Amino acid sequence: MLDWGIQKVFTLTVDNASSNDTAIAHMKKKLAKKNAFVLDGEFFHVRCCAHILNLIVRDGMKEEGGSIEKIRLAVKYIRGSPQRVEQFRTCCELDEIPYKHNLVLDVPTRWNYTYLMLETALKFQKSFERFEEKDPHYHLELRENMPGEADWKTARIFCKFLKTFYDVTNRLSGSLYVTSNSYFHDVINIQSTIKSWSTSHDHTLKNMAIKMNEKFCKYWGDLDRMNMLLLIAVVLDPCFKLKYVTYCYGKLYSKDVVDKVENKLTGTLTRLFAYYDSERRKCNAQSSKEEEVVGSTVSELEMYLTETRIKKVVGESFDILNWWKTNSTRFPVMSLMARDVLAIPVTTVASESAFSTGGRVLDQFRSSLSPKVVEGLICAQDWLRGSPIPQEIEARLTDVAELESCKIIKIFS
Repeated sequence: MLDWGIQKVFTLTVDNASSNDTAIAHMKKKLAKKNAFVLDGEFFHVRCCAHILNLIVRDGMKEEGGSIEKIRLAVKYIRGSPQRVEQFRTCCELDEIPYKHNLVLDVPTRWNYTYLMLETALKFQKSFERFEEKDPHYHLELRENMPGEADWKTARIFCKFLKTFYDVTNRLSGSLYVTSNSYFHDVINIQSTIKSWSTSHDHTLKNMAIKMNEKFCKYWGDLDRMNMLLLIAVVLDPCFKLKYVTYCYGKLYSKDVVDKVENKLTGTLTRLFAYYDSERRKCNAQSSKEEEVVGSTVSELEMYLTETRIKKVVGESFDILNWWKTNSTRFPVMSLMARDVLAIPVTTVASESAFSTGGRVLDQFRSSLSPKVVEGLICAQDWLRGSPIPQEIEARLTDVAELESCKIIKIFS
C-alpha cells in the first residue's frame, strides 16, 4: 500500500472461499491500526457475484439427468476428425441450416461453456439426426448415449435456464464500465426468475429452481447480511434512487422486512454522507465563511433523494459517471460518494486475464529495462488499448473452433 500510495481502502472483492474470510479478517485487523477504512471497514468485504452465480447454477445443473452428457459426446464424436466435420457440414446443407460456425465442445466444469455448446448444438438438431443415418460408426460408438428427442427437449430447457445466468455473468464481469449499480437489478431479476420457475409445470425446471433457491437463500436470501454499499450504488443512480429499491423488495418480501431494510439503508446512507462531508472539510482549508456555506449542504442528500428521477431514453445508454461529474457542483459531497461507490467491482478478475502479458513480452533489444519501467509500459499499453465497448471473449469461441478445424484439415490434406 505504501509503494502504491494507497492511504485508504474502500472495499475488497473476493471469492466465497473460507480461506478468503480468514484473509479478510487479517487485513481488517492490519488496516484498522492504520485508520485506512471508510466507516471502520463495516462494508469492506464484497463477495464475488459471479462466484455465487456459479454455485447457484451448479446446484441446478445436478438435476439434468444425463441429457447434456449425451449431447457433449455427440459433439465430441463429430469434432473428432475433419472427415466427420465435413460430413456433418453436408448434413447441414441438406437441411438448409447455415453452418457458419463449428460445433462448440464445452468444458464440463465450466457451465458457461456448456451454455455455448448447447446454444450451438440446438441449432443443428435435425442435422444430428441426419448424421446418425449417414455415419454407421456414430451409433456403434455412442450406443445408448445417443441424444434422443427427450434429451433435446431437456437441452432446450437448460439452454433457456443457463442464458439468464450467462447474460448476467457477462454483464457483471465487465471491467470497462460501472457494474455496482447493476448488481441489485440482476440479483432481483434472478430471484424473480427462480421464483417463477419453482411453480413451473415442467418437472425438470421446477426441481432445478428448488435446488437453486436453496443456494440463493444461503448467499443472498438474508437481507441483514447484504452489503449496503451495493444498495447505495442503486440509490446513487439518478434513474432509480431509494424508492426503486423498496419497490423491488416489496414485490418479494413482507412490509416488515422492507421497512427494516429501508431504515438500515437510509441510516447507512446518512452515515456515509456524513463521513464524506467530514473528509471534504478536512481536505479543504476553509474559511469560516466557507464553513457556513458547507453547513447548508447538510440537506444535499435530502435534495438529491427528493428530486425527480431521470427518465432513460429508449435505445440510448446512460453514462452515470458523466452525470455525477456534470452535477458535482450541485452535489459536491454526494459526487465524491458516487466516485467511490460506483467504482466497486462486483466480480473478481481472473488472474490469467488481469496479469496476461501475451504479445507484450521483452525482446533482446529491450531486456535492459528495469522491472518498474516494464510494469509502467504494460499498464500504459493496457489503458491505451482500453475500449468503451466490452469485449466478450467467450463469444469468440466458435471462431476459435473454426480456426482449429481448418488447421486439422490442412494437416490431414
